[in-house]
Amino acid sequence: MSCGPLLRRWRLLRGESQLDFALAADTSARHLSFLETGRAQNEPFLAAGFAPAFRHAPDLAAPRNVRLAEALRLVLKAQHPNVARFR
Repeated sequence: MSCGPLLRRWRLLRGESQLDFALAADTSARHLSFLETGRAQNEPFLAAGFAPAFRHAPDLAAPRNVRLAEALRLVLKAQHPNVARFR
């Protein structure tokens, strides 16, 4: 998953509109929309060090990723206690 859909997913999990999220990020709702849909280039994410570590999202249910899934749960719970929900 590229940065745009991840950004949208995170925004929706927080229950924020594009306008609210864009205002908090000091950008326009239009630019945020372009980022989320991929119409805008995502090079700024890469330049800021947010390069994807994996080509595909790891299967968090796989036995080999148990520690990764637990670490993600802890991080999300610490930052956003109402959002940390994994299947």
